[in-house]
Amino acid sequence: MQNRLSERLKQLIVRNERVKRDPDAIGPDTDLINDLALDSMDIVNLLADLEEEFEIRIDVEETGLSIFEAFRNLEDFVSRQIGAGLPAKSAAEGGGGEG
Repeated sequence: MQNRLSERLKQLIVRNERVKRDPDAIGPDTDLINDLALDSMDIVNLLADLEEEFEIRIDVEETGLSIFEAFRNLEDFVSRQIGAGLPAKSAAEGGGGEG
């Protein structure tokens, strides 16, 4: 599953960066902000895509920008969010009940 997650994340990153590059050029230590030159708008768009694609919620104020300091940080974060089964839109959908 990790390889599939990695590929999906790379595709989303490439879709949001201004200078298009081969997704395979993104390695575990790639700094998304400095190495890929993602600016604040790129980050906002990437966050929206991540939330939609993986049906997760990302609170940057809580998480911080450290998830963008290395690709592996983002991959680990998304993997944990998916594993925790956190609903992306439960409050917006009105389904916030405890099961």
